[in-house]
Amino acid sequence: MAQCAFKGRDYVAAEHYAQSLLDAAPLFKNRDWGWNYGNTVHWGHIYLGKISLLSGDRNAALGHLKKAAKIHGSPLLNSFGPDFTLARGLLELGMQEAVLDYLKACGSFWECGKKELEAWTEAIKQGDIPNFEPGY
Repeated sequence: MAQCAFKGRDYVAAEHYAQSLLDAAPLFKNRDWGWNYGNTVHWGHIYLGKISLLSGDRNAALGHLKKAAKIHGSPLLNSFGPDFTLARGLLELGMQEAVLDYLKACGSFWECGKKELEAWTEAIKQGDIPNFEPGY
């Protein structure tokens, strides 16, 4: 729902749904469906960060980027990878170190994306902005 609202530019609803994900996250921890904990935390913070970035609050966006990667992953994130749109937005504002930290943190759960993470890290260190498209 956060994604749909964000794409529809209903940022109030997107913020509500993203916060609802974070509020629900503890319910998934230590349960049979505990793998969903990573999804709820990751996506909740990604959308709150994107909204913060749109409103001009770089510090809040940075905080959400960091929190989006402080997870153990999930079957979905471990296979297909995390979201990089917030990272790209911050990179475009010159926040290379924060994005490099995010890539490093994502490497702790996105085993399938090690090659991409390494390539993107090198590109950023060279001053480039990678397209962040996984090469499956």
